[in-house]
Amino acid sequence: MLTLLLSVVLAVLQSAALGTAAPLASDSLPLDARGTQYCANSPSTVAGATTPALTPRSLLTNTFHPVHARSTTTLWCASQSSTYITVTMTSSTSQTGLGLALTLAYLSIGLNHLVPPAADTLVPGSGFSYTEDWVITAQNANNHQTTWGVLAAALGALSDYVTSQDLNGAATFGIFDGANQVGQGTVAVGSGPAPELIE
Repeated sequence: MLTLLLSVVLAVLQSAALGTAAPLASDSLPLDARGTQYCANSPSTVAGATTPALTPRSLLTNTFHPVHARSTTTLWCASQSSTYITVTMTSSTSQTGLGLALTLAYLSIGLNHLVPPAADTLVPGSGFSYTEDWVITAQNANNHQTTWGVLAAALGALSDYVTSQDLNGAATFGIFDGANQVGQGTVAVGSGPAPELIE
């Protein structure tokens, strides 16, 4: 009898611990009753699960309303990946070309770090910086490390997001690989000479 009672108490304590260990989510992110987060660009896909092939410049353009500065955080998933971002637009600007700058940063990573014989290695501790009319930075977060492949997927998702929503402005973004936040970044209007990578 004592064994049965201890088993029940242990089961209750384990379920209570699991219930309180769940990550907190922003009220503006899409959640279901269990607290599961879903991709804004693929509403049936749980964030962190490998997404299906998503159409760039999402078909949701007509139903997903553009955000305005400081209004919301959006969870956007990379196509065919477990990588997703949470992005908050912090200001808007009349300068255009953010989507193009993000695409160029994405291609730069691909050409410099992902094309064989290069391997998908860790982004160095100093992080990533790209300047092409816009300043794009990223660094590790939460005692995790970002790989070049995850960073490229995150920048591809961010490019898709700002292009499909016709956004130009400063932003902050979190980079997630599966369930873990592995990086964080910023985008701001800037200028400089040629594109550069900090390595």
